[in-house]
Amino acid sequence: MAKLFNQREYDLFLSHAHADRAFVEDVYAWLTRLAGLKVFYDPAKGAAGAGISTMLQREIENCRGVLLVLSDASVESKWVEDEYNIAKDEANEQADFRIVPVRVGDAAGKKLLKGVSWFDIPDNRFAAGAAVAILRGLYAHPDLPDPARSRDVYVSASWRVDGLSALAISRTLIDKGFRLIGDMKDQPDFDLGRIRRIMETCGAFVSVLPFRDNVEASATARPYKYFLQEIDVAESIGLPTLVVADPRIKRIDKDDAIWVRLPTAADRVAPEVARRLDLLWDEWDRPRIGNHVFLAVSQEMERSAQFPAIRDTIEVVTGMNTVVGVDLQGQEQASEIQEAIRRAALVIADITDDNVNVCIEAGMARMAGRPYELVSKGVTRSAPFMIRGPNTLFYRDDLELCGAVHRIARTHRRRILNAEIRHG
Repeated sequence: MAKLFNQREYDLFLSHAHADRAFVEDVYAWLTRLAGLKVFYDPAKGAAGAGISTMLQREIENCRGVLLVLSDASVESKWVEDEYNIAKDEANEQADFRIVPVRVGDAAGKKLLKGVSWFDIPDNRFAAGAAVAILRGLYAHPDLPDPARSRDVYVSASWRVDGLSALAISRTLIDKGFRLIGDMKDQPDFDLGRIRRIMETCGAFVSVLPFRDNVEASATARPYKYFLQEIDVAESIGLPTLVVADPRIKRIDKDDAIWVRLPTAADRVAPEVARRLDLLWDEWDRPRIGNHVFLAVSQEMERSAQFPAIRDTIEVVTGMNTVVGVDLQGQEQASEIQEAIRRAALVIADITDDNVNVCIEAGMARMAGRPYELVSKGVTRSAPFMIRGPNTLFYRDDLELCGAVHRIARTHRRRILNAEIRHG
C-alpha cells in the first residue's frame, strides 16, 4: 500500500537516462541545495532486470511527484519508460501526484509521452526559466482563481470518499465566487501556528464535520480534535465562522448551538445550510492580513530580465499575489507601500548593496510585526543592523536567486482547493 501523501520522504523522483548525468546533476543540485526540495536521485543506473519494477514502484510511491528529463537517450530507455508508466499509475491513484516533463534539445518526446506537454530546454542549459517551469509543474494548476481579486475562505473538511457533504458545500462556495483555502496535504504534521497564519489571510471560515463513529466531540480527543482546534482558532481570530456538522455529533467541551446540520453522506446542500452559505458572502470580512507577498527590490531589479521569474516563483508556490512598489503608483505611493507591507503575509527584501529604499521597506515590515526574509547578491555578510534578524540567503546569479526565493516561499504556501474540487 502506498504511503500517505504527507508521509512520503521525497518531493520528487528524478527520472533520467544515465547518458544525461552531467545535465541532471545540475538540476539535482539546484532542486536540493538551492531550492530546498528532497529529491530521490540514482546516478548509477544500470540495466533493467528482475525485481526492478517492484523496486521502482516502491521508490516512486515514496515521492510526491516525478521530474522526467526527456532526451535522445531517455526516450529510448526501458528504465525511464518503466518509471514513467509507474508514475502515471501513481498519478491516477493520487490526484496530487505531479509528473513534470522537461525536454533537453529536440528529443522525440512524443515517443514516450502521448498527449502530454513538456517544457523545452533547447540549449541544454539549466537556467532560471527552466527552474520556474519545473516549479509551475509542481505547484500550479491551470484553473486557479486570481488571488488579487479573490474572496478567500479557509475550509476545514475531510476529503475522504464518504465526505459527500464537504464536496457539496465546497462546490456551492465555489459557485458563489469564493476561493477555498486549506493547509497543504504534504505538511508532515498538524501545526496550529502555521494554520493560524493561513487563516489570517482569509475573510471567513467554514468547517464541515463528518461523522467518525463517535457522537461526542472534544478539542482534546480524537476523532474530531483537529477540526475543533481549527474552529477555535478561527473564532479567536474573529473570522466569520460557519460550522456544518453531521447531526449525530455533539460537542461536549463547548456550546455547539449555532452549528448547522447536514448528514455526512448528503450530496446536496439542505435549505438551511444554503441560507447560511448565502449569508456568508455578506459576512465575509476583509482580512487583516492580505493574500499577498510584498517583494522589496531595487528599481534596477524591477526592470531586469529575471524579475518576472522571481514574481512567478512566489505566486506559483504560495498561491498569493505579489506586490512591488512599482505596482503602487497613486498620489500617496509612500502610504500605499506602507499599507501593503503592513498587511503582507510575507515580505521578501533583496538588500543587495544595502539599497536604501529596500532596507527601509524591510524595516517597515519589522516594525509592523510582519514576517520578513532577506536575500542578497554577493558574498556572505551581515545585514544592516536595524533589519538584522532573519538569516540572509545569498545568491550569485538568477538561478540561485530563484532557488533562494523558493526556499522562502515554500514555508508560506497554501492549498488552493477550487480546481481539485471542481475536477475531483
